[in-house]
Amino acid sequence: MILIVGLGNPDRTFFHTRHNIGFEIIDSIQQNHHFDKYVSKFEGLCSKKKIRGKNIILFKPLTYMNLSGRALKKIVDFYKINISENLIVIHDDLDM
Repeated sequence: MILIVGLGNPDRTFFHTRHNIGFEIIDSIQQNHHFDKYVSKFEGLCSKKKIRGKNIILFKPLTYMNLSGRALKKIVDFYKINISENLIVIHDDLDM
């Protein structure tokens, strides 16, 4: 299973800013690759699809950027994601 997380902020004031690039990329992947509709889980929005035999989960934490680790921990623990091999995080900070 692969988890792809897009970081952002749920407040409308951040829409279409660099701070929401993670959300925008996840939305683009979800739409362009025909993932399931988002469901509210783990303090965020999840969408799943099986591609070439692999389960892929798209995740948008709705806890605001500074608390995204809390939501991410919930989904990683639930699905037992190996974070060193099966986690991709999309964010706007080049210094990380």
